[in-house]
Amino acid sequence: MVFFTIIIPHYQGSTSKEELMQCITSIMEQECQDYELLLFHDGPLIRDCPYEIIKTSLHYGDWGHSLRDLGIRMAKGEWIVMLNSDSILYPKTLKKVKKAIKEHKDYEGVIIMPVFMNGLQIFKSKACYSNPRNKDIIQYFKGEPEYARIDCMQLVMKKEDWLRYGGWYDKRCDGDGHMYPRFMKEKSFIRIGDVCGEHN
Repeated sequence: MVFFTIIIPHYQGSTSKEELMQCITSIMEQECQDYELLLFHDGPLIRDCPYEIIKTSLHYGDWGHSLRDLGIRMAKGEWIVMLNSDSILYPKTLKKVKKAIKEHKDYEGVIIMPVFMNGLQIFKSKACYSNPRNKDIIQYFKGEPEYARIDCMQLVMKKEDWLRYGGWYDKRCDGDGHMYPRFMKEKSFIRIGDVCGEHN
């Protein structure tokens, strides 16, 4: 069993091939390689992808949420990471998440990975980190995303917990904005202090 399953829906060509490849590259460059990647695609075929694409013939029309649900049920990893196809993770992200889990023995809660929402300035205190798109640049942002802004963070949760909740059960466009606060309220959570990636 792998530690992480990373699920990416690329629904109906929702992002460009360039954005998708940036997302995949950021995963391939993770310092922690204890993962599988499930990449779902229900739009025009993308060629020359370094990862196997799970091609679906159905167009669900629900912002990729049904594809996320398929991923939850297919996952071989113990912990599930949900990403959008226009997001990137910084190279140390999975390593930090795994370390946080291991430091809390038998942890049964969720992990919050703050993700910088490009174009938004919603931070409170100063933080800096290197930009994996240009390693010569150090970017300065302010602190951690507000919890109300679900798009500005990612939630990592065990597969068994996803299944206990019924998988990705909320198919509204802002379904994560309804489910994630529920998970955080009903379970304990650990917050990764550093910004872990970007969402375009």
